Amino acid sequence: MYVELVDETGQVPSEIIEQTKEVLAFAAKKLDLKESTEMSVTFVDNARSHELNLQYRETDRPTDVISLEYKPDESEFFFDEDMELPEELLEEMDPFIGELFISIDKAAEQAADYGHSIEREYGWLAVHGFLHINGYDHYTPEEELLEEMDPFIGELFISIDKAAEQAADYGHSIEREYGWLAVHGFLHINGYDHYTPEEESEMFALQEEILTAYGLTR
Repeated sequence: MYVELVDETGQVPSEIIEQTKEVLAFAAKKLDLKESTEMSVTFVDNARSHELNLQYRETDRPTDVISLEYKPDESEFFFDEDMELPEELLEEMDPFIGELFISIDKAAEQAADYGHSIEREYGWLAVHGFLHINGYDHYTPEEELLEEMDPFIGELFISIDKAAEQAADYGHSIEREYGWLAVHGFLHINGYDHYTPEEESEMFALQEEILTAYGLTR
C-alpha cells in the first residue's frame, strides 16, 4: 500500500513518519488490501484539527485523529447512469481509500495521560484511523488488530488488609485468598460479571475451576 505522508507542523520526527508508513503497511496486509491501495496521512496541530472537524464533522473541538473515507464516484468514469459497476472495478480505477489527520498536540497529551510512549500513541492513532477508513467501528473486530499492537488488557489492585481479613473470615489460607482475588479480578477484566444469578453462576464456576486446577482449594 502506498501512503502519502504530510507534516503540516514541521515538528514530527522522521522516525515517527517512517513508523507510520510501516504500521499502516502491516495493517493493510492484515486486512488483505491490494498492494495498489493508496491513502494519505497528514500531521496537524489542534487548531487545524478543530478547523477540519468543523468542516467535515460539525464538531466544535479538536480530536486526536480524523478519518475521511473515500469511495470512488462512478460518474467520474462513466456517463451511463443505468450501468452498475462492480465495486472491485471501481477500486482498481481509483485505489485511493481515504485520508487521516493526526493531531500532534493530542498525541503528546494522550501519551502523557496514558503513560506510554509517543511512538505507541502515534501508532495507535494511525491504525485506529486506518480501520475506520476500512469500515470498522468501535466494539467490532477492530479490537483484534489493536490488541496485537497492545496486548495489555488491564490492571488489578489487591488490598493486602482485605485479603488477610477475608482469609480469616472464610477460614482458608492466605494463599487461597490471594489466588481467589487475583482470578476474580482477572475474570472481571475479561468481561465476566455477577450482577444476575446466571452471571454469578457462570463466573464463580469458572473461577473455582481455575483455582482448583491450579491447586488452591478451600
